[in-house]
Amino acid sequence: MIKNSVPAHSLYGVPVYGNRPAGAVAGSKPASASGPYIGRGDKCTGNDDTCGANRVRGQELCVGHSRKTTKPSKES
Repeated sequence: MIKNSVPAHSLYGVPVYGNRPAGAVAGSKPASASGPYIGRGDKCTGNDDTCGANRVRGQELCVGHSRKTTKPSKES
């Protein structure tokens, strides 16, 4: 073991107990939110909410996903 080693919290301040990480310590709770949740904003909610493209005005999807949902299937 290194003789001059010190805990990380001694360099950066006091360790946080009771807030984070949630679930790692018995009785801990998640930290409070830093701001209101604003949702996806003007981003597409397609592909399980991972698309990230700008959405079409008045709709929840981008141009590509809105075309994909309105396009008739090619099954004949």
